[in-house]
Amino acid sequence: MVKSVINNHEKYRTYKEHLTKYNLAMENEFYFEAIIIIYAMMEDRLTSFLYHINAIKSMESTFLDVNKTKRTLKTIYSCYNRNYRYEVDIEKIADKRKLIESLLKWAKRNNSILTMDNQNYADDLKCALNDLDIDSFLSVLDEVKTWCVFRNNIIHALMHKNIDSVYANLKEKVENGMQLARYLDKQVRIIKKENKISLLN
Repeated sequence: MVKSVINNHEKYRTYKEHLTKYNLAMENEFYFEAIIIIYAMMEDRLTSFLYHINAIKSMESTFLDVNKTKRTLKTIYSCYNRNYRYEVDIEKIADKRKLIESLLKWAKRNNSILTMDNQNYADDLKCALNDLDIDSFLSVLDEVKTWCVFRNNIIHALMHKNIDSVYANLKEKVENGMQLARYLDKQVRIIKKENKISLLN
């Protein structure tokens, strides 16, 4: 097993090292290594966003009881997604993206008809999400979905793809992925800075 980071110092060191590796990979045209780093960054930023809106808790977090937010999030999610079993411990990047999409669409509505078990949390959540440029965020999440399809095609079936097609605009596609990852990071910083969502007792 590969050990996880255990504190913010290790997380910073990990990010710094991988961003250095990304820059070296781009300079030397090691685009497949860059794709792996970008994908990991996207997933991490989506996870961090969910953490800062009290949807999930990190391994080192001991104060957040996500059971108190789970029902509210499930209610919102079910309005925009069918045939999906909502779980707090969301592991797949697609599931994280879909949850955030659902929350943004819900927050965009002027008046929610939903009755929440924890209305204070719902009100705080909606207020925090409305500080974001929701339309822009939703557009970027669509781009993230498309980019991840590209990444999956490259990673899972590289030897079955036409070589000219694989390398066509590959650098631009990789650079676009990093732009998307940095946008996600910006949204995390906004949510974290505003800190309008109350921690539930």
